[in-house]
Amino acid sequence: MLARVLTTLMLLVSVAAFSQTSQDYALMGANAWAAFQCSTLVDKTERPDERQALFDFGYQQGKMFLQAMGNGGVDGADVSRHVPIAVLDKLQPFVSPELPTADFRLGAIWESATRSILDSIESSASPILFAASEFNKRNCSSLLASAMREQR
Repeated sequence: MLARVLTTLMLLVSVAAFSQTSQDYALMGANAWAAFQCSTLVDKTERPDERQALFDFGYQQGKMFLQAMGNGGVDGADVSRHVPIAVLDKLQPFVSPELPTADFRLGAIWESATRSILDSIESSASPILFAASEFNKRNCSSLLASAMREQR
């Protein structure tokens, strides 16, 4: 009997440790956008391993966010509070079937995030210096650390 109680308790604790809140999922939407932007910035400084790690992190965070959105696991207040408006623009496919899968939606989010950064880089006097400065300003190294932890 004691073994059964302990097993049940351990199962409940492990489920609680892996459950995500609505806010967690909304933050994943924000992380996806930021990681896609950071991957574009680091690409300009020619660090391909870091670019790939940030892209993969953004993709993974975005997939979980979109899945939660599709399942109704994200509260509207959390979305409004945490998810960038540019990401919300790309969520219209939940209403219309223009982009039928999560991969298409993530591609649209990635393209928008990348385009917004590239427009800024291309209009700067020193693109590489601008990219390095923005990488630091946007705290991309913190996202990179999270991305590297996820890869392990």
